[in-house]
Amino acid sequence: MRAILLLLLVAIVSALCGCVNDGGAPVPRRFAYPRLEPYDSVYVDAGGSSGLRIEANAGALVKVPRDSGGTVWIDVDYPRYGAVLHLTLNHASGDRLMSMMANREERFGRDMDGMKVVVTTVDNEFAEIWIGRAYGTVLTPLNIMATDGSSFILSGALELKRIPSSAEEVSPAVDAVYADLLHLGRTLAPI
Repeated sequence: MRAILLLLLVAIVSALCGCVNDGGAPVPRRFAYPRLEPYDSVYVDAGGSSGLRIEANAGALVKVPRDSGGTVWIDVDYPRYGAVLHLTLNHASGDRLMSMMANREERFGRDMDGMKVVVTTVDNEFAEIWIGRAYGTVLTPLNIMATDGSSFILSGALELKRIPSSAEEVSPAVDAVYADLLHLGRTLAPI
């Protein structure tokens, strides 16, 4: 009987020692978010008849709900992530293009108001591309804007289908879509 109690005591002490943080050993969280399996890095053209090569993740569902005289709306639905990337392509020039760019910048500012935001510029010989990433619990953690400065503006935002409880909860999905936006920016080109 004593041997059983001694073994039980050793097991309990061992388990408790495994939960102590000595400054270097990780301690498990009380709960963990499910691991998210990202879509493969395979891309398809989602630009349709827009005159631009706009590449989206092949694992996502691409829909073009409207295509009307100079404006194309593209929705890239990521069911696994519970998110939709809404893209809008406007063909415009001159003052109209400058007005659209100012409108998009204002909208992005409102979407990410009060959040820590990191803006990345993407190398592309054809267009200037900016990706804004907000860190926090926000419904639109990613925004993109691209223009050649003379004939088009492509803008968009990633919309989460529900408010996250923490930034860590959606971080894997945001990281994956951010990688897709980097790819879109690098490959954006006229057809």
